[in-house]
Amino acid sequence: MTRCHRSVPTAGRLTVSVLAAGAFFFAATPATRAQEGQRPGALESGAGVGDRSFAAEAASGGMLEVRLGQHVAENGKHEDVRSFARRMVKDHGSANQGLEAAAQQQNLTLPTKMSEEHEQRWERLSKLRGEELDRAYMREMVQDHRKDVEAFRAQTKAAQASDRSPIDAWAQKTLPTLEHHLEDAQRVAKQVGGDLPDPAARSGE
Repeated sequence: MTRCHRSVPTAGRLTVSVLAAGAFFFAATPATRAQEGQRPGALESGAGVGDRSFAAEAASGGMLEVRLGQHVAENGKHEDVRSFARRMVKDHGSANQGLEAAAQQQNLTLPTKMSEEHEQRWERLSKLRGEELDRAYMREMVQDHRKDVEAFRAQTKAAQASDRSPIDAWAQKTLPTLEHHLEDAQRVAKQVGGDLPDPAARSGE
């Protein structure tokens, strides 16, 4: 999943064809929204700065999730890893379509290319094959889905029910899927040696 205060190009509108090309999601926090002078879920003739930043990062991350999933499904070694990757293609492809629809309701233009950081991560993992790819991919999935879940929770909590934008509603709908992804990623990562220590467990020591 990535750091949130990145500037993401917003040229072009995300189309269904982008989904086949290849998210890690990340978002602006409620504190960031306050600094930007935008109320949660605010709509101008399109969307508030917070929604715009969140949607741009989510779109870039969604492209990466699909692209990586396709690569791992074809080049990974362990069946559990390849199965997880296929699920990422399916679930994030569907989530990307939902994000596009929400963005259209807010007159938001989404990026059609991944951010520079996501491109770099793709370049690194796309060179790997077999067990090395399995470990690296699952390590990324655990790390990024932890960030995803935190970011999506922040996005949904930032908006009041009466003030919720289409992007907020999409984030709330997508959050349970990301939580399930994290659980599965941690399980599969342990099987292939790509697991990471749980920060919550460390903080409780």
